[in-house]
Amino acid sequence: MWAWYAVAKNEFRLMTSWARKSRRAILVILVTLPILAFSISIFLGVRIHSETIFTNLVEDYLRAVYSYVGEFKFALGVVDYALLVGQFVGILGFMMPIMGAVGSVFRETEILSKDIILASPLRSRDLLLGRFVANLFILPLVLTFIAVMFLPVLIEHGLNSLATPFILVFVSMIPTIVGIWVGIMLSSYIKTKSDVSPRMRDIGKAVVGMVGALFGVSFLLLFSGQSSALYWTFSPTTWVTNIVFVAVTGTNWVKITTTLGIYSYSYYLPLQPDPSTSLALLLLFVALVFYLGLRVIDRVYRIEISVSEVVTIKKENWFFRAVRRVIPSPLGAITAVQLKEFSRSLESITRMSSILIFPVIIYFLNFMGFNQLFLPTTSLSGLFIMPGLSTLYLLLAAGIIGIMEASQMTVKQRDLFWTYKKAPRGVENLVYSKFLAMIIVGLPIGLIMAVLFHLALGSLSSGILVLVPAMLFMIVISSAIALGIYSARPVFKEQSAGHLVNFVIFMFIAFTIEGIMILFGIFPWIQNILLALPTLGIMLSLPPQASTWLFQTPLYIVTWAQIGVNWLFSIVGATVAASLGILASYLSLRIGISRLKKFE
Repeated sequence: MWAWYAVAKNEFRLMTSWARKSRRAILVILVTLPILAFSISIFLGVRIHSETIFTNLVEDYLRAVYSYVGEFKFALGVVDYALLVGQFVGILGFMMPIMGAVGSVFRETEILSKDIILASPLRSRDLLLGRFVANLFILPLVLTFIAVMFLPVLIEHGLNSLATPFILVFVSMIPTIVGIWVGIMLSSYIKTKSDVSPRMRDIGKAVVGMVGALFGVSFLLLFSGQSSALYWTFSPTTWVTNIVFVAVTGTNWVKITTTLGIYSYSYYLPLQPDPSTSLALLLLFVALVFYLGLRVIDRVYRIEISVSEVVTIKKENWFFRAVRRVIPSPLGAITAVQLKEFSRSLESITRMSSILIFPVIIYFLNFMGFNQLFLPTTSLSGLFIMPGLSTLYLLLAAGIIGIMEASQMTVKQRDLFWTYKKAPRGVENLVYSKFLAMIIVGLPIGLIMAVLFHLALGSLSSGILVLVPAMLFMIVISSAIALGIYSARPVFKEQSAGHLVNFVIFMFIAFTIEGIMILFGIFPWIQNILLALPTLGIMLSLPPQASTWLFQTPLYIVTWAQIGVNWLFSIVGATVAASLGILASYLSLRIGISRLKKFE
């Protein structure tokens, strides 16, 4: 038996240890799932495609007669689904295995004996190839999901030929296989190095965050326009997209639709590179990735014996000394300890820094003309697209600061908790010091985010003098409420269902209060639209010739709503939200401390 095969077999046994008696059945199910999924998608897609041809002809006739696209459509409505699904397959297939493999390093609980590995005849190549082969079991699951994603493509184009499903399966497998290989290499390197350098685990978690951010930004870049896939010539996702498009449409020419005001026109462009070149480049890319991996495999997976280092204790810097002097002792001393713990954790710093991506996304969407995709519109839903996304990101930006750091009081600092629990007023000092540390770290980040959100929102913003205090307020109450919840319901493990329960409770309390603040403070003009919904609904339901002269774009409606803001009513609403936030923060901390004292 080959060494790598023995490793793969044992890895698979460990993965399926929960179903020892059904391993063969699992293999049969894994093979059957994608076949069944593709069969159902092809059957339904072709059936619905044949029935919608007549409907499409009628719609095209009406558009030609009225020269107007009247219905509201999301971005997917003006692009070819084949382009979007091809991009989705390329990004998802490559990114998700990397995130899963690197993330699995931090979920492992077993201890691998270095002596066994060093004494065995296994080579690094055998271990990594074995892990790679064992992790290929996720391919059927990915293909099953992708089969469902191809359903709208088949509805739009039907089945081009009998070879189409086999081409789609082959092209869908390639990014996933490459992603599994890269993920195995990265996770192995992080795992072996973390035994020597504990800081490597923080770097690994930072890598997961960076890949996740890259995952989101890639979607934004590729979904930013209907012709985006035409210009990313040297991207592997584009090569996958081109092959998918030709397989499902039978042509290398893609239809581009451009909307100007109430009129739209279409033209055709060839995909670049062509399908044959795309396939050659894709296969060359795969070969290059595996070749480079095999060349550096001994450096990636090399077990080292940790060596103790002598560390010189340095003098405390001016910032921590200032914290001790400004905040009364012993609370100041504990707060300084909390801040030191935060500054030593690269993971915490990376997670905090990742919050700044939210206003950048809003700015990028505005810059790419995302809101223009909803113009013209005869549906009020189009008016709330950008404000809705902005509200979501504002809530997440404020909430994540609190919920991420509050959980660390009993996860990373559980030893500190049990120590202070036995001291007089130890629990109060621990909770309040954590709260002060969260505020000291969170408020500067909140100030930067408020400025970035103001620049990103543009004309939708109520002004930086409103956005800054609203953002800082939401960060303070989020930190207090999250810390109170985690004090009342402490969670001592990173992988625990308790985090989900705490987040749901936090979301219900904090997001409700912050939502009221956003409605009355940041986007008060939405109140006018909500109050005028019946009238606007009637006017927008009129025939195009009667209504589009007044409501050709949402810009007029938004401008009218902003001019008619009742600032006195908004101030009262914002004051109510602030009062509720202060009350909820106080009660959360008091209830949390009282329950944490009783926790055993």
